[in-house]
Amino acid sequence: MKFKCVLLSLILLSVNVFAIDFGTTMIGEYVYYLDDRQENRVLIGFIKISENQIMCRISNPSRKDILAELKVSENKDGTLAIKPDKTSIESDDDSNYFMDYLVLFSNMVSVYNSNGKDLFYQKTVDDVWDEFGFTLEYKLCGLIPMFNIMSVRAKDDVVRGIKIVAIGVVKENEDFDKFLKYTDVPAGKSESKDTYVLVPGKSSSAVSGDFDMRLDSNWESSGKDSFKLKNRKQSDIMLMVDKLSVSEFADKNGGDPSLVNYLELTGVDYNINPGSIELVQNEVGAAVYSREIRLNGKGELITFITIFYPLDGGKDLYGVINFNSPSGLYAKNKNYFDGILRDIKLRK
Repeated sequence: MKFKCVLLSLILLSVNVFAIDFGTTMIGEYVYYLDDRQENRVLIGFIKISENQIMCRISNPSRKDILAELKVSENKDGTLAIKPDKTSIESDDDSNYFMDYLVLFSNMVSVYNSNGKDLFYQKTVDDVWDEFGFTLEYKLCGLIPMFNIMSVRAKDDVVRGIKIVAIGVVKENEDFDKFLKYTDVPAGKSESKDTYVLVPGKSSSAVSGDFDMRLDSNWESSGKDSFKLKNRKQSDIMLMVDKLSVSEFADKNGGDPSLVNYLELTGVDYNINPGSIELVQNEVGAAVYSREIRLNGKGELITFITIFYPLDGGKDLYGVINFNSPSGLYAKNKNYFDGILRDIKLRK
């Protein structure tokens, strides 16, 4: 990771927050949020640059980008001091502007720490500000890197707020501009010119890995433990089976045991359709994680659904089903695809 030394000045400020464990976020991993509460759309990015440092970028089209290194250190009482170690601030106006976002950052950390660290959780948290007469609503999902925050908004404003728009990673051999020059690509709706409607065919059983499934004549094998729709591009609509040992995966990936790493850091950047992320438990206790993304910020939206079946009580081993389809096509054939995913069973 080629880090550019563009941070210029020092602000002596300390914000105490509850202790936070950044262990499930890899160095180089980043998230971006879009703040559309004002007329200008503001991008807020966070990237982990060392074990105890996070870099923040605030990009507003009406002013110069503000960059800040936030140093994380532990106080005697177990709380953490979050200090802007270096910033690119050049004026009092920039300083005041940055302070507003520093308060937001500390609030996000506090909300994260006040809630469960289980990967498979999704919840809504109200943060009541009686003195100002409003309530902030935080939506969290355990599979979101850094703070688990999907969105923040005033409870009386259903339109504007702060929403996650990108997840990515700057790897060791990549230029740091990948983070510094990120620009928002509006996710938009699940548009698709594809009017393909699936007609269920003759159904037959298929065995793959730890699973029994029923696939009809529309499907064919595309390799070991993977299936595709006939007459479609190879990677257009896929159903794949995997087995994941969290400990073995961690050993191969720098000691990071996070399933976030397994899901998100696959060599692509995800531009997420805000509001599309959903995590539910199905009737057999498997975690079903769905989201709409644009790969590398280009092309139409793609729906990804990942289902985790615990094979040892959720201690280490998971059977994993991965499904992907163009979002518009998935919407047209939702009952068909959901029926197939619902009928997948663990082998006895």
